[in-house]
Amino acid sequence: MRRKFDQIAATALHLSPYDFDAPLREATPDPAPAQPASETGEDFLPPSLRARGQRQYKGRMMRFAGSLEIDGTVRTCPQCGVDRDWLVLCSGLHIWLRCRSAHETYEPALNSTWYDGICGPIGGTFSTKDEGVTKEGFDGTFSGITFPE
Repeated sequence: MRRKFDQIAATALHLSPYDFDAPLREATPDPAPAQPASETGEDFLPPSLRARGQRQYKGRMMRFAGSLEIDGTVRTCPQCGVDRDWLVLCSGLHIWLRCRSAHETYEPALNSTWYDGICGPIGGTFSTKDEGVTKEGFDGTFSGITFPE
């Protein structure tokens, strides 16, 4: 199978867009019924490389570059007044907003359901909250600075 793929890839530059998928269809065997990895004895990734499920983390964080409007009100940091460029921290059911000046505020109007609805895929993992906050630039180093969206 690998050999056939290499041959197709080598000649792909000479195929027209209409002919490109024909050799691929011919080389691809009929799909076999899918079997769970446990039945086949194969795992896609070794345990050391598998990502944990989101619920296995003590907390999650994501950047929120724009202004955050909740119930018709734009949230501002109570200490410095910044109104955008947040780090949203989710721990259990609770949400905290953190500004670049390292001020952290509990946000009772938001919860983990809201977080799950807007977060993207996991971009990285950190050993501690402090490590993540530092790597994302919300440890106070950029105090008073907001970055454009």
